[in-house]
Amino acid sequence: RPLIAQVNSNQTQSVAMELAPGGLGLRGIVPVFFQNEPIGSFEVAIAIDKSTLDHFVKEYGNEWHILLTQESVLTNMPQDLLTMQAGPVENLLLYASTSETPLYSLPSAYAQTINEAQDVVEEVEINEGNYAILTTPILDYTGTVIGVLEIVNDRTEITTIQNTRLATGGIFGVLVLLLGSV
Repeated sequence: RPLIAQVNSNQTQSVAMELAPGGLGLRGIVPVFFQNEPIGSFEVAIAIDKSTLDHFVKEYGNEWHILLTQESVLTNMPQDLLTMQAGPVENLLLYASTSETPLYSLPSAYAQTINEAQDVVEEVEINEGNYAILTTPILDYTGTVIGVLEIVNDRTEITTIQNTRLATGGIFGVLVLLLGSV
């Protein structure tokens, strides 16, 4: 595995996302020494999958999903390619989601996130709902974008409350002007 080889050759610790035949994981690896001589490495890995996203929902709310690039799936877990659902754009496949019918950001958000490795926040209206969607890159140990994490926040209730307050304030302001001119 490349990340272990990197740690063993550089003799420095590393923490990174890694996509392997078993799936996506967060790995921490440190070199192990005996009498100041390297003798190997110690690894701690945490699987990042639907159960991880379900935990995030319990802790933080929102809708969560992970999309992986087709290239990273072909390279690291080709056996799963045919079982993964198509994502919102051509190059992305749905790896895990907390929703049966995920809400996705705009295609431009994925292009910016994958091509420029930047976070993108979009305000999107879907089925009369107002959502803020954070799309953030998932980078492997080399800094290559292997996918995206999306967090979908339903802002419909907040938007409705704000609009109601603005309308009430506007009506009150007009009444004050009308009554003040009498």
